[in-house]
Amino acid sequence: MSTEQTHPAAPAVQTPQAAPAAPAVPSVQRLAQDVAAVRQHREKLEALVRAFATRVKNDQREVEEVLREILVRLDALEQGRPSQGGPGASTASPPGTDRPVGSPWSYRATERDWRDLAAWVDWLSGHYAPQLHLRIWPCWPAHGGVTEELAGLRAAWLAASEADAASGGAGQEMAYWHQMWLWPTLERIRQNYMFKGCESDHSPDRPGRLTDPAALEARIDASGKRRYDA
Repeated sequence: MSTEQTHPAAPAVQTPQAAPAAPAVPSVQRLAQDVAAVRQHREKLEALVRAFATRVKNDQREVEEVLREILVRLDALEQGRPSQGGPGASTASPPGTDRPVGSPWSYRATERDWRDLAAWVDWLSGHYAPQLHLRIWPCWPAHGGVTEELAGLRAAWLAASEADAASGGAGQEMAYWHQMWLWPTLERIRQNYMFKGCESDHSPDRPGRLTDPAALEARIDASGKRRYDA
């Protein structure tokens, strides 16, 4: 018979579990970066909203101007007189410009003058190759104001070129032309004339409305009375 005694198994010792780690708290630097990023996005959004509001306001003004022109032309048709800027309106030359002196370049220019200006504009566009928002679109001869600007720009270039050649290249005329004439003229053309919409197709000018005859006569009469009373 065996004398060995069986001892009961010792209870398993349970290892205490570590407490769950506390969530990481963002550093002050990280919070500052997030705030700066949010502020930057907000500024961009505000800029976009302001730009959109400006475009809407400009479009509204253009629509109102077009509607006024339509109403004026309808009124002219009802009264049986030529509409402003429409068929029958005189575009040969401005009143009082029977003499060449003082009349616009486009009214004095010969066929040779037009071709010389066109060749120069083509050279200018190819030689300087300005950025897209400053380029001269091919339909420029159909825009009276743009034509006058380009003719003046070429005249200034001719004068500067002659002066530069006379000085043997030691003068500053060409630098002055670039600074004071070339880029300001190109920017003025794109900003002040309805020329932006001609990139893909010609967009005709919309001439301003003519002087109100009734208002003009009233002003002339008032001026005459003041001269008489004086």
